[in-house]
Amino acid sequence: MVKIYHFKMEESLKPMDAEKLRENAHKMVDFIADYYKSLESYPVLSQVKPGYLRELLPHSALYRPESLQDVLDDIRQKIMAGITHWQSPNYFAYYPSKAPTVAQLDSLAKCSVLHLTLWVSVG
Repeated sequence: MVKIYHFKMEESLKPMDAEKLRENAHKMVDFIADYYKSLESYPVLSQVKPGYLRELLPHSALYRPESLQDVLDDIRQKIMAGITHWQSPNYFAYYPSKAPTVAQLDSLAKCSVLHLTLWVSVG
């Protein structure tokens, strides 16, 4: 049997206003800063078996968005154990790593004004 869910878009899918964006951006930057601060405490290599995450996630997509705090909690509790921490000072391999933290800020700036078309070229 197929369940049909009805919800009002204005209740759950409206874009963030500037203040909610600011609040969530602060939470995300704190999450990133805490990760970099504690990076050395994580094991470098993944500590789980392939496929472990399947059992920890819902079987279908959610019908209502989760809060950013819930998403960050899921990352901490479910995803971090499966990550190879390339930015760890204990990571040595044949792949480039050690991205500067300033690159995180660069990504924020780029994403905030990202336009794939309508570039004005000089010359």
